[in-house]
Amino acid sequence: MQSLGSNLVDKLSTISNEIIELVYNEGNYHQWKNEKTKYVCEMIRPVSFGHWCGYVRVPSTHAYYGKDFDDVPVTVHGGLTYGKKDECGKRAWWFGFDCAHGGDLVPIFGRMFGGETYRTKQDVIEETNSLAEQLWEIRYNAK
Repeated sequence: MQSLGSNLVDKLSTISNEIIELVYNEGNYHQWKNEKTKYVCEMIRPVSFGHWCGYVRVPSTHAYYGKDFDDVPVTVHGGLTYGKKDECGKRAWWFGFDCAHGGDLVPIFGRMFGGETYRTKQDVIEETNSLAEQLWEIRYNAK
């Protein structure tokens, strides 16, 4: 199990034991290739807040490579919140979303801001796969 950071551990006391156990057991990072698209997908949990973020890497040949994430016509939890060039030297672009929106339970805040729904690792895997498949569908057709 990866370290969650002492600040997050202290804040976990404001949420249920079930959520605490999920946060501990899910880890902080997961990477896979979407079966249909072969796009690399990643999930990262910023230890400062404890919520999941999901990302999909598209190649430089993608119609939305280099485009602002606000211009990409996809539907994903909370909308796209990230679009950036791959920092590992690959000719690729990342698009992503986060699970720290109204109604989301962000572990560090507990229920302080009305967050009721914790987005689990499985929820974010499914949403990230959906994003990968939507990006695949528009790979040739930028608007």
